[in-house]
Amino acid sequence: AISGCEVVGLIPEAAMLAAAEHALQLEGFKRDQVLELRLRNAPLTEAVPIGSFFDQVAGPTPTPGGGTVAAFVGALATCLTTMVANLTVGKKKYAGSEAAMADLKREAEVLRRDLLALARRDSEAFEQVLKARRMSQAGPAETADREAAIAVADLEACAVPLESARACVRVATLAAVAAERGNTNACSDAGVAGLLARAAGEGALLNVQINLKSLPASADKDRIEAEATRVRSELVSAADRCAAAVGASLNA
Repeated sequence: AISGCEVVGLIPEAAMLAAAEHALQLEGFKRDQVLELRLRNAPLTEAVPIGSFFDQVAGPTPTPGGGTVAAFVGALATCLTTMVANLTVGKKKYAGSEAAMADLKREAEVLRRDLLALARRDSEAFEQVLKARRMSQAGPAETADREAAIAVADLEACAVPLESARACVRVATLAAVAAERGNTNACSDAGVAGLLARAAGEGALLNVQINLKSLPASADKDRIEAEATRVRSELVSAADRCAAAVGASLNA
């Protein structure tokens, strides 16, 4: 019997992981449970380098996907509205907008945190969908458990991007206020914020739409569809208001 061995030089990581899977025989093991692999694709936070996030999105995995990116873009739009507020506060010319800009800045900072959290939740929600679909169908009881888990996961996969879209409506509204009452030299920045908020909200609603296809007819499905329609209308209205204010400022 072999009592020991030694590896001289390099060995492919995949070979080591395959050996560990074989030796440990862990039920339901996934390679992203390995700490070193998990750290390479850390959940999105402000501490994650932007290049690392880009690599994760570009990678051959379904998450992070469009819903996460939509929420991330919405968070980025809040940064521009905050910038406009910072360029307005303290300027004598805009003394009448001081309170409005202070309120805008506070809300934008809250929305930034909320949208980053929603970006993480979106990936987690889709991972739960995948996990539910991999559940056993060996017998009637297992099949029933799987169907119940899928229904819960699919509902959450609709609810999270819908929440992101609602947040983007608020961001577009802030962008409109920034364009109307903020420093006119930064009106184009407010305009970019409005455009990003609209794109992010529309992107989030696309994810709602595609995930709704997996939901069976129900009161929850009808409610989400109606809410998505309402949110889209509010998003367009807020983004158009921002665009109009930017146009007026540029043409003044």
